[in-house]
Amino acid sequence: MKAWRTIDILQQMLDEQVSFQARIPFWNETTPEVDRLEYNATQLMVEAAEVMQSLPWKKHKNNHHQPLTEEQREKVIEEMVDTLIFVLNGFLIAGCTRSKDIMNAFNRKYNVNVKRQESNY
Repeated sequence: MKAWRTIDILQQMLDEQVSFQARIPFWNETTPEVDRLEYNATQLMVEAAEVMQSLPWKKHKNNHHQPLTEEQREKVIEEMVDTLIFVLNGFLIAGCTRSKDIMNAFNRKYNVNVKRQESNY
């Protein structure tokens, strides 16, 4: 078996986001944690709405069931990255600074969701 060097991409994104957020005065420790979480949650919702605006979501329009154009696909990806940035910020504000912690939390919730599906929740 060939040995592969693993790169923790999620940890890299978290670390880069910490560096970026350090440039923003609102991010510092003097701003209450709840205010930073509220701001990031609001921005996350705004970015999610921008994802929707990038899609042909109006069911009454003829283009609703059409495949995405390359331009639409690029816009969706751009807006999804924006949502990811605010999700990462939320984890960081909540004190979840290691990718391993996020993976553990994900696995706990994933197992709950699997049990719900199995029980017709």
